[in-house]
Amino acid sequence: MTTNTADTKKSRRKKLWKIVGAICGVIAILWMISDAQKGVEKASEWHGLDSEIQLVQSGHFSDYPDKTIGEAVDGFIRNPKWESVEDQEEGTLVKVSGHVFQGEKPVEIMIQFVVDTKNKTFYPDALELDGMRQAESELITLLNKMLE
Repeated sequence: MTTNTADTKKSRRKKLWKIVGAICGVIAILWMISDAQKGVEKASEWHGLDSEIQLVQSGHFSDYPDKTIGEAVDGFIRNPKWESVEDQEEGTLVKVSGHVFQGEKPVEIMIQFVVDTKNKTFYPDALELDGMRQAESELITLLNKMLE
């Protein structure tokens, strides 16, 4: 009778460990699915960007071949927001906006690029600080500073 009770306890333990193992397996699968979904969401955020935005972000100027526009923006503008819009006169525009500091004062900035979608090229077109358009020389000076 003692052997039968010991066998029953072993059998119960085996069943219990099988159940615990199955639960752990389900949790691990759910965790992997959750991580995979987060990866898909991140990828779709990147791939969801307009091709024009990607063109500007990954592009560079010939005077600064080692730094992309995206890298320059990320190192200079706080919380940059990218958008592409169609303009009847200029065609496709890519705008990046955010904040920079002049001294200790936060300033809203917007840099605009004109994109030639056929040739897959772009050029800087405008700079605004706190909603006021700046001279072309200011845009060039700023871009040089960002890209150094």
